[in-house]
Amino acid sequence: MAPTSLDLDDLVEHWTLLKDEQGLVSGKRGATRLGFAVLLKFCTQCGRFPRGRFELPGEAVEFVARQVQVPGAELDAYEWSGRTVEYHRAQIGGRLGFRECSVADADKLAGWLAEHVACKERQPEQVRVELLARCRTESIEPPAPGRCDRIVGAALRVAEETLTVRISARITVESTERIVALVSGKENILFRLAEASIGEPEGTVREVVYPAVSGGEQTLRELVHEFKTRGPVYRRTVQTTLKASYTNHYRRGLIRLLDVLEFRSSNHTHRPVIEALSLVARYAAAGNTTHYPLGETVPVHKAMGGDWAEVVHRTDKRGRRRVVRMVYEVVAFQALRDQLKCKEIWVVGADKWRNPDGRPPQPRRSLRTGPPSPGRPDHAVHCGERMNLLLTAPQGTCCFCAL
Repeated sequence: MAPTSLDLDDLVEHWTLLKDEQGLVSGKRGATRLGFAVLLKFCTQCGRFPRGRFELPGEAVEFVARQVQVPGAELDAYEWSGRTVEYHRAQIGGRLGFRECSVADADKLAGWLAEHVACKERQPEQVRVELLARCRTESIEPPAPGRCDRIVGAALRVAEETLTVRISARITVESTERIVALVSGKENILFRLAEASIGEPEGTVREVVYPAVSGGEQTLRELVHEFKTRGPVYRRTVQTTLKASYTNHYRRGLIRLLDVLEFRSSNHTHRPVIEALSLVARYAAAGNTTHYPLGETVPVHKAMGGDWAEVVHRTDKRGRRRVVRMVYEVVAFQALRDQLKCKEIWVVGADKWRNPDGRPPQPRRSLRTGPPSPGRPDHAVHCGERMNLLLTAPQGTCCFCAL
């Protein structure tokens, strides 16, 4: 909870020490007196203890300080860890009826969340809000953030398993058999096609392949139609997931590579990839810009075709065909990986990924250990070798996961 500005009414309502509370404070002095008082009022209001001074509004501290007759600045000397604060927490918890969250409490909370919350709400943050509210209702001190995450995760998992069992129970035996038959039926079709083709390799499709499938040509046409309507959906899902991973995590590291490495190509055919990387670097700090500006020249390269074509380009509300910036960056880095592997693009100053037509760089002798710092002559060499993480990953591995 971040400190918020409080008016006089808020201070009087939530931060005034009652008569019995003043009795708890009376035996304490200085920073200990003020620290105990603000802990008591914060816990009374929020149902938990503050994680530190940063959660306490300045107006509230000064308001309580005047009541206990201790300067507000004294709170800086209060220790937020150690025996004193633990004793204060136990004393306050005993007065308010709060207790620490035991293992049994955590299991009970997870079960309650699974039954009443996670069965309808799948967002962890929303489930966490309900967990904290339930802790206050049960007079339980909220667990540490990491433990809260584990309780929420357990509740979501149990709710999902319960839902799966419930759905499975509603599926009839007949429906299950039909699903199994549908899956195995397609496998059998492929097997019969392969067997017939190998048995008569010189025969025509109409004479050999069609008769091997129940339903003949019509069945095969239906399979082709199903792939065309459903297959691209799967591919787009994979591409969308890849784009999300890149945007949320891997982008920062890859952009830094463009700052310290210089990529070149001796083949004019692959210049568009180099130009694409320059465009990516130029707009690296463009914030949440979704599309490249309409007047910007966007280099086109082969990797933008195929299945990516539908994702790279998007039609805006005015019907204009635009290039989606983050997807374009994903495709550019995928193209860079492919061209580096086949030596069509190379890294200036690198060893393994150097210009294939040039001489290998001479080894340097140095007493220094560890990676060179930016600005040193051999920094590019070091960063070039770091490309091994990207380029030596198994074929089919996401170029971002390789880092």
